[in-house]
Amino acid sequence: MQDLVDGQFDAGGGARGALDLDVAFLGAAEAAQVVGLAELLSRGATTLPLDITIDVPAARPGSAARTWRAAWNAATALTDPGDGRPLAPPSQLWASHTGGHQQIGCIYTAQGLEYHHAGVIIGPDLTWKDGHWTAHPQHSRDEALRHLTPDQYLPYALNTYRVLLTRGTHTTHIHTTDTNTHHLLQQLIRRSPATAVSKSSSESNAQ
Repeated sequence: MQDLVDGQFDAGGGARGALDLDVAFLGAAEAAQVVGLAELLSRGATTLPLDITIDVPAARPGSAARTWRAAWNAATALTDPGDGRPLAPPSQLWASHTGGHQQIGCIYTAQGLEYHHAGVIIGPDLTWKDGHWTAHPQHSRDEALRHLTPDQYLPYALNTYRVLLTRGTHTTHIHTTDTNTHHLLQQLIRRSPATAVSKSSSESNAQ
């Protein structure tokens, strides 16, 4: 299992950074509010706010913990106020137009689309605990759903992540912010027949 935020994997065949042009990154939240972005740009800002923050523990002994940051996809097209350089495409084009690879897509902009390689962030709004999924609507970025009770929010969360996890046609990289959920995913991937076939094929090709 590869965590999409470790900055080590590459869908295209070499070591590159976490925001790889070949990978569409998805999270369960609404698109960034254009009003806030427009205000920043009016003050001379030339980059999108990095309002997604994930603390990443040390991946191996001797390595350092770090914080991974990225921006949600913008609601509308944005350009640099000075030179007109594209900073973000319209939300529906975030995965294919200039500037979009610096953003994280969401359910509203990803559903109905497919990508060769996808990275999915399972946030703190959905965790695995005591043998079942638990919803935490207070951690959702979707204002339309945050008022729901956990039981009401759970089916929305499960459906949202089901959609996001099925966008990648070749590979899907998964990162969860919750330790118990991370352990569950590791167990599921170890038991997966597809994982065994892939490993066997890789070993055969290496001989």
